[in-house]
Amino acid sequence: MPVYGAFGSPFLGVNSPAHALNTIGINIANITTGGYKGTETRFSTVVSNTLHGQSDLGGVRPKDFQRIDQQGLLQSSASDLDVAIAGRGFFILNGAVDGTGDVLYP
Repeated sequence: MPVYGAFGSPFLGVNSPAHALNTIGINIANITTGGYKGTETRFSTVVSNTLHGQSDLGGVRPKDFQRIDQQGLLQSSASDLDVAIAGRGFFILNGAVDGTGDVLYP
């Protein structure tokens, strides 16, 4: 196994918790942002692989999940054109005025 391959598993082991802490920091920074939905970090195991007689040792990899199914923070507004959804649901918009465009779920 080449020397650079020996650092793959320790790098994943150090980088994964750092990624999770970064995600927590972003969630905290946006806690008062209207409509912000937090991100959750989960970890998956990277299985070792043997190719041409060389094996890496595996490790852990972070994966982010957007929590779009949870209620965001609602803020009142003085504008009559501002709207929000309280509860479960999405805004369904169309990319064209006549309804022939792409359907969007912002």
